Amino acid sequence: GKKLTQKQKEIAFSYSEKEKAEQNKIMAFYTLGLIQNMSYKMIAQKTGITPKLHDSPIIDKIIYEAKNNKNENIRACAIGTLHMIAKPEYNKDLKPIFQSALSDSSKTVRDMAKESLQYIE
Repeated sequence: GKKLTQKQKEIAFSYSEKEKAEQNKIMAFYTLGLIQNMSYKMIAQKTGITPKLHDSPIIDKIIYEAKNNKNENIRACAIGTLHMIAKPEYNKDLKPIFQSALSDSSKTVRDMAKESLQYIE
């Protein structure tokens, strides 16, 4: 076949504004999960009290996105973020979310949910 021109390559490998925004959201979830995990650990270490999963509105937003976002990659990332903060105290809250995601239309989401369930069981 023909070689692509430089302009055609730029178009082929460029992201739309929506794709960029969705990629940013994925990175934000990952970052928020790390920060949330660290802050919950610090609170537990300093006070001896483990915060409840829903003590943070950030977690509720991630749960919402895991269940409702139209983009399968964002749903999978949200499940992965919840997996990242999983601990035995949160299993009763996380297990139904992961189980529900097993029937998602996206294989990516189902695979992440399966891995997350295996981690907490």
